[in-house]
Amino acid sequence: MLLADEVADRRLLMGSLGCANCRGRYPIEDGYCDLRSLPREGDDLSGIAESVPSDAVTLGALLGVTKGPGEVVLLGRLASHGHDLAALIPGLEIVCVDGGLREVPEEPGVSRFAAGAMLPFLSGVMRGVALLVSDDPLRLGEGARILARGSRLVALNAPAGMAEELGRLNLELVLEEGGTVVARRP
Repeated sequence: MLLADEVADRRLLMGSLGCANCRGRYPIEDGYCDLRSLPREGDDLSGIAESVPSDAVTLGALLGVTKGPGEVVLLGRLASHGHDLAALIPGLEIVCVDGGLREVPEEPGVSRFAAGAMLPFLSGVMRGVALLVSDDPLRLGEGARILARGSRLVALNAPAGMAEELGRLNLELVLEEGGTVVARRP
């Protein structure tokens, strides 16, 4: 898993490279990454929980958020990944918005609530937003509205033409592959 924090002239300058098998994370600084020092049993794995399902790891990588503080919003059925994403990214508050969360137990790092079509957040404040387009296509515009500068919107189950719609919402395309579209607020 490669996470780019700073890119210039198509070259990765700052970020990290993670291994899905050993859960190790290698920082990239000033364009340099040292892979010689492999994590060993008992090593500190930068707070990544060994029990985190691969869906949450993938969602975290697509969102591009590696540490807190800040808030990430998971809309609709993706809210079910709130607990796992909170375990994966320390210091980040995962805001889960779905009508079926009343019975989910309270836990640190996860906020739960239901909302109508309009999301009760100021514009440009969230470090990431993830949604299943098939859950509520109207939430796409709201997700774009609350997204902070430099942050990503992840749209899963996206129909053809979603990249154009995100462009109309003033977002830049980062990835479009097999129903997954990732865009960022410039």
